[in-house]
Amino acid sequence: MFYVTEEVKCLECQGTGWVTHPAWELYYEEHSNLGILDEDGHPDPRLDEAWFREQGYDYPPDEEVPCWGCEGEGTIRREAELATALDALTHEIIAELVETLGELLAHWWNDAWAPTPDHNSPVVTTPQEAYYRAHTLYRRHAHLLAEEETDEPTDL
Repeated sequence: MFYVTEEVKCLECQGTGWVTHPAWELYYEEHSNLGILDEDGHPDPRLDEAWFREQGYDYPPDEEVPCWGCEGEGTIRREAELATALDALTHEIIAELVETLGELLAHWWNDAWAPTPDHNSPVVTTPQEAYYRAHTLYRRHAHLLAEEETDEPTDL
């Protein structure tokens, strides 16, 4: 069996590799409720050591620490079976192609069939509508071609 590796941005740290230490989050929460932060929203540094000693720390820990979700990498790697990855990728590519085709058809339809004094075709407003109209024209054209082929005499 074959495997591929997918690398995605860590949601814990948003790809930075760093998170705020949980003790500091608690510290900010408690001190902002007490209203003893300075005008920039930072606590008084003189209160830091005493509060952290009460929490069981010998000294204040680093405010930012490597992310535990990605171990400081900023990304997470996952393995997947090659067949599963190709199937997902194929569906993603097809969805993008259909959307792009619909947009191109909408532009083509509106340019080629724009309402004129002698032609009153409505303007297409969505890629899906353009795709539907182009597909309908193709089926009508294919049907007419098939009728032309059957009308010709055949040599046996």
